Amino acid sequence: MIAAADSAHGAGQPDLSLEVYGRPQQLVDIGGRRLNLYCLGHGSPTIILVGGLAASTFTWRKVHAELARTTRVCAYDRAGYGFSDSGPLPRDTRHLADDLAALTKANIKSLRACLAVLKAGVPAPGSKAAADCVDTPNPEFPAAVNAHLMQSSSHPPLYRESLSEEEEAIGAGSDQVAASKRSYGDLPLIVLTAPAPDSPTPNGPDPEFLARGKIVTLMHEEVARLSSRGVNRTVPGASHRIMLSAPQAVIDAVYEVVTEVRQQRAADVASKDRVR
Repeated sequence: MIAAADSAHGAGQPDLSLEVYGRPQQLVDIGGRRLNLYCLGHGSPTIILVGGLAASTFTWRKVHAELARTTRVCAYDRAGYGFSDSGPLPRDTRHLADDLAALTKANIKSLRACLAVLKAGVPAPGSKAAADCVDTPNPEFPAAVNAHLMQSSSHPPLYRESLSEEEEAIGAGSDQVAASKRSYGDLPLIVLTAPAPDSPTPNGPDPEFLARGKIVTLMHEEVARLSSRGVNRTVPGASHRIMLSAPQAVIDAVYEVVTEVRQQRAADVASKDRVR
């Protein structure tokens, strides 16, 4: 169990089970460039884990192995992230979807600043540029993972492509999402929503974040309505990256959807057999 693994090492001690994230797994050639794919488990349907902006397969470390107990689960590094090769710009929704088929939390100003700094070379340890742009070691992560995270965060393509994703999210990206909207029929669908903003102030949540949170909730409800079986669930205590702040909620939701898919497939097979 993930919970057992998390509690098996003492405070400040590396969790050696995370070593796997310090190296590439399966580098899949998608036509002149490669995406890092990490799959566990067996069975159908296959679950695809896709991280948010600047997130890699490592983001899913608290749910990946647990989900793989019941079916095949694959996480991948998007172009320029983790161990994946860079992809062509712009990194709009169509390009991201195309990459997935073949296999906005970041601040634009700071991304541009880090990109400019890193193009000139890796900043000196202890410098402000290093503090702003390069990940620092986490004592709970093994050495290989820390080394990879620090190297990856000092790699210009990460910032170049994160910046492009951020810029394309409003405009081309949102237009492509709107154009592709369609009914999912009775497809099992669960949307998970964090109940509160990630950045509270000492005097309570920032009004801008509260307003943004309400918009996100409305958008999640809109997605859920694309299926007659869709539901949007608020996860108490969760933050933006629910797979890290409330991993069991993600695990439970995926299990529920997988069970529904398998039950429907069994019912369809039984129905065909009766017709014969």
